[in-house]
Amino acid sequence: MNTHRPLLTFRQLLRLEDLAGYELTSGEANVDREVRDVVVARAGVDLPSDAVVVAPYRRGAGYEAELLLRKADTSGVVAVVLVGAGRLMLSTRRLAENLRMPLLTLADGDPLHVAWRLSRHVHEPEWLGAELVSGMLHRLRAPLSRLSDLITVVETELNATAAIVNTEGSVVAGVLPETELPATIFNRPVAERIDHADGHLLCVPVFVDNLRRPELWLLAQVPVSHQWWLEASSQALSAAALAVASWTLRQRLAGERDARDRSALLAELVDAAPSLSPRLAERAVQAGWRLDGWHVGIHIRMAGDAGAVVRATPRVRAALHENGLDGPLVEHADGWASWITEDHEPPSASHRAFTAKMREALSGLASDVDVVAGIGRPYAGPAGIVTSLKEAREACLFAGTGRRRHRVEHVDELGVRRVLADWYHAEAFRAYARTLLAPLLDSGEEQLLETLRTYLELESSASSAAAALRIHRNTVAYRINRIEQLLAMNLAAPDNRLVLQLACRVLQGVDDTMPPAR
Repeated sequence: MNTHRPLLTFRQLLRLEDLAGYELTSGEANVDREVRDVVVARAGVDLPSDAVVVAPYRRGAGYEAELLLRKADTSGVVAVVLVGAGRLMLSTRRLAENLRMPLLTLADGDPLHVAWRLSRHVHEPEWLGAELVSGMLHRLRAPLSRLSDLITVVETELNATAAIVNTEGSVVAGVLPETELPATIFNRPVAERIDHADGHLLCVPVFVDNLRRPELWLLAQVPVSHQWWLEASSQALSAAALAVASWTLRQRLAGERDARDRSALLAELVDAAPSLSPRLAERAVQAGWRLDGWHVGIHIRMAGDAGAVVRATPRVRAALHENGLDGPLVEHADGWASWITEDHEPPSASHRAFTAKMREALSGLASDVDVVAGIGRPYAGPAGIVTSLKEAREACLFAGTGRRRHRVEHVDELGVRRVLADWYHAEAFRAYARTLLAPLLDSGEEQLLETLRTYLELESSASSAAAALRIHRNTVAYRINRIEQLLAMNLAAPDNRLVLQLACRVLQGVDDTMPPAR
């Protein structure tokens, strides 16, 4: 035996499956003693100190157990395990309590087998560690259908309480351990272990798309354990984290496939309206889309790629639902299209309440999803969906811009700005916009385009643009000078500013080629 290796304590042995169903009669205060050996009690043989003694229990011969307890106390034994014990005599219990000797009883089992199993754990604690990892891998062979299934596997294999949380600490699955999580736990993308009086909290990062930034964390609260078991538990938990990442990727692929199906169906609806084929109408019904009634279109725009849109869909759908805006939600390149259907034509003043609901929904998303939205007028029938969505997209072009910078715009509130909407949808102007801004797009300096857009939207104020971009005013001035050089245009000229502002809005709102803010 390696004497330099940390020894197991009797408390740590109590968590083993080999002692499942035990009853600890007394001696709870002395269960933290280290165990050097496990032996079977034999007549005429001395008991070694610092050992766990296993013995059979013969009903009707309780005096033998009491003799064993006295001998164990004299020899410095750590604990006594009685196998096959049913109901102990009261005198045996009281004797164990007086001696402060941990007395553990097992209803069933073979004393030799129990002693052999416990001895292996004492002398080779890494053996259980190998079993932990092997058991976890065996349970995770089949793909998971739900995260709750993985939580069950972790809790069963590690005798733990488990949870999956996001990087803000919100629970995704399972139950969050009662142990308080340090504020710094999510700062480093490495596995962590937090030791406390009742056990250990193991924290393992879950990497999905970015191998440097985990999107989820797998937590497991395990009982007081030996160092070898903790290391093995961490390895087993890392294997479970890979299963979580695999499940997440499968869900995203399924979500992206469903998103493509919804987008294709809406595109067919737009092309076919107002006359729909029976097959197209049937597919719309199967998707849960209501085509009759009066429809109010919503267009929501988000900076980011299509993958980010799909990942944010559940969050956006929940925010809309919380504000009473329940309708289809269809992903597209720069955000989502939705529409709310009512049986009768809404009153003319209803758009104010509708806009207020959308602003509340977007306000709830502001912490983690950067979006703006546009709302169309109510129209009837399948063609009404198409018309209202077109107006909503036009209104969305102006959301978050200008002096008001409202995150939600209704088409009826655009006023003279709607005259510009046709320009945005003209292919000739889109082509001109891309050609005009090509020097910035091709320069490799992605921050220049966002700086130009922000600067122009904030009435050419370098100070306001610096505050919005969270950079120094001199940096804005430098970038504007660089932009003028690349475009060979003077931004002091009002006509130049107007055409560049329109071009920036086209690339951001229609083609979605605007880089994210920096």
